[in-house]
Amino acid sequence: MNTLLSIPETKRLIESGAALAVAGSARALSALPRGNWIGGTSHYFIGSDGAVKSDDRVFVTDLGAFGPVQLAVYGPNRIEQLTTEAPEHGFSVVVIPAASESLRRFAQRPYTSDLFLKAVVGWVAGVDLAELRTAHAQVVDGRSGKFETDAVVAAHVKLPPEKMPAISIVNPFRAAAADIVQFEEPAFSATHAQVNGSRTALADFLVKKGYAHGRLPLIGDYSGAAVNVSIQAVECVSGRVDFYAPVFPGISYRLAEPVADYAKAFREALQGRETPHIALSCNCILNYLYGELEGKRLGNTLGPVTFGEIAYQLLNQTMVILEIV
Repeated sequence: MNTLLSIPETKRLIESGAALAVAGSARALSALPRGNWIGGTSHYFIGSDGAVKSDDRVFVTDLGAFGPVQLAVYGPNRIEQLTTEAPEHGFSVVVIPAASESLRRFAQRPYTSDLFLKAVVGWVAGVDLAELRTAHAQVVDGRSGKFETDAVVAAHVKLPPEKMPAISIVNPFRAAAADIVQFEEPAFSATHAQVNGSRTALADFLVKKGYAHGRLPLIGDYSGAAVNVSIQAVECVSGRVDFYAPVFPGISYRLAEPVADYAKAFREALQGRETPHIALSCNCILNYLYGELEGKRLGNTLGPVTFGEIAYQLLNQTMVILEIV
């Protein structure tokens, strides 16, 4: 099960003992009984009728359908234990609050091949965009009913020997051929970067190229995988550029090419990826906004709309899909 449900429907599932991952508003999550579930705040979803905002429904993924589930909570000082405790044969679903120290530490783990030894997938909890300056993203451990603004909740799922997890990233963007951008240190912000080999004021470069609006990401080449890093803000006075995910040294980034039709670009990127084996997916809030996706369908790939996607590491402006094959 991977679908948008009412609170009474979700209550019945929890009371039956089902192991779930749940996305919903704080009010909706607070209405759920204690049980074998983890959750995170989200007000936006891709449902069977298209993208929608809802405060009285929750998006539910039944994790127990795939194998035994062990829940865990990790504070910012225990992030490294997450992958240590993840199953050797299975996957882990993680939910992390936006703008938290836990998210920063998770995202800034060193980029090494070890990151890809365990299947880790999930999303970043967010808030109602109308309350962006006042509300705080939260995650919840359903066993205790405790809400946290700075912790990672995780569900470690063991798979039977004949099953395998497969994580894929749906990216509607293509990297432009010109301008290679490189950074000197791992960070969520920068004032300067190496652009085509020359140290350059990054804010000036983005303004000159017409990318200061933040609608289009940088695309990093991670050993052949295209990974988006979205631009949060460009401060022309201070010269500081903030990102929704960290940039890393040793990675070559390029500007994303403009997309004329967001929804069409997603549908094209989804072609061939929608299979009966999809266990979980999530889509970025920036796609929801800039693509004007409300009310639109993106095929049959359903899930929460989030403040960041997790496929081994933190991503932006993508859709992440977990299949069990």
